[in-house]
Amino acid sequence: MVSKLLLVTFGKANGFTVFLIFIRIFIMEIKEALEIMQTQFSNFQTTITIIFTAISIIVTIVAIAIPIINRRTDKERIDRLEERLEKQLDEQKEKSEEIINEIISTDEAYSHNLEGDLAYNSKNYDKAIENYSKAIELAPGHAMYHKNRGTTYYQKQDYNQAIENYNKAIALSPTYATAYYWRSDTYYKLKQYNKALSDINTALDRYPGTKNYQILKDLILAAIENQNNNNDN
Repeated sequence: MVSKLLLVTFGKANGFTVFLIFIRIFIMEIKEALEIMQTQFSNFQTTITIIFTAISIIVTIVAIAIPIINRRTDKERIDRLEERLEKQLDEQKEKSEEIINEIISTDEAYSHNLEGDLAYNSKNYDKAIENYSKAIELAPGHAMYHKNRGTTYYQKQDYNQAIENYNKAIALSPTYATAYYWRSDTYYKLKQYNKALSDINTALDRYPGTKNYQILKDLILAAIENQNNNNDN
């Protein structure tokens, strides 16, 4: 029974287990040698036999236990891998939820922007600003919402607030020609003609030949010329 168990264990064991099995065989050979001298050293041999048998049993148990321990270690490793996989899946789920929430927020923000447009077209500027502000709160990185709120402040002749919103829109989208146009017009209202000219030139560089851009530039150039004439006088 022990020999069969050793053969099975030998087939599955690692290097350390094989070493233990060799020790087991060596002990068995010593035991056989002692049996030859049984008639002369009966009591001594019996004692030695008991000792080596006990050691042999211990070695056998250890040899059997090693694969079991190894299997347990493999199970622990698999458990750790499953735990890591579960953690990664949880992280992916959180990212997916964030993306979904962002889409929902963006959709809701656009709805507020449309309500703002309706209020703006009805010249209900306070309501328009309220809705544009809600859109910005939900999607602060959307340049158009800042530009729309700036244009509403422009209509209320709150030019400083208008410029502040245009600045934010341009910071978010440096090639946003419409924001440059409206900021140029606002600077024109404030009689800051050089800034107005710089902005309208940027808008025209982006969209050359745009009619309302060119009209505003002509107005700015005329204002600068008139200002220079007044200074000369």
